[in-house]
Amino acid sequence: CFWFWVFSTNWNKLQDSYKLSQPFPIRAPLDERPYPQPSYCDDPDLVLELKNLIVIFADTLQGYGFPVNRLFDLLFEVRDQYSETLLKKWSLVFREIFELDNYSPIPVETEEEYKLVTSRFPFHDAKIEKQDFPKKLPMSQSVPQIYTQVKEFIYASLKFSETLHRSSTEIDDMLRKSTNLLLTRTLSSCLQNLIKKPPCGVN
Repeated sequence: CFWFWVFSTNWNKLQDSYKLSQPFPIRAPLDERPYPQPSYCDDPDLVLELKNLIVIFADTLQGYGFPVNRLFDLLFEVRDQYSETLLKKWSLVFREIFELDNYSPIPVETEEEYKLVTSRFPFHDAKIEKQDFPKKLPMSQSVPQIYTQVKEFIYASLKFSETLHRSSTEIDDMLRKSTNLLLTRTLSSCLQNLIKKPPCGVN
């Protein structure tokens, strides 16, 4: 059938990218097929592609009355892998932001510049707002940039939850878990490495 051809064709590409330890027996019953080993993949786009492929395939089989419990169980493993690949990607993003920052207060020459900065980061200080331009904000460029990237991470995490037929509570729990890991593990690790660098003057 058409979907059998789609799944088997795309699986060859995904299998190569994931470097599976054993071939995937596409003709075996669904409940007897082994899970792939996705821990070798570090491309979030590829993991998302795999998720979308599994969802489409599972929905089609379910429409014909076939059991798809194993495929939906697989999605939970793929979800964890997707979260890990995002954490690795954003670790590089955070490192680049910190490396390019000059750690000087943000200068704003006009009200337009001030609004531009505060639109990216919810900063409000009555004392600074009353000051005449030009003025400086008590933070460096990395602060609004990190804030923006955390939001981008949440949006990327939310992409995986689309079409999964999960409740809003389950989706919120998944986002909370992944965002907590981003802050407590990835961002925290980048900050610790930053503090240890002599040029920052924090040693």
